[in-house]
Amino acid sequence: MSLSLVQSRALLGLEAVQVTVEVHLANGLPSFTKVNQYVHHWNVEGN
Repeated sequence: MSLSLVQSRALLGLEAVQVTVEVHLANGLPSFTKVNQYVHHWNVEGN
């Protein structure tokens, strides 16, 4: 079992937010799982 963490960026509108990509390699059938843990605090006052 291997685990790798990679820091990257994702586009959200005009922002490039930081994301962590986690890859787990193991024997078995190929699969893909997306887990969204993104939290964004919008500043409605523009400050």
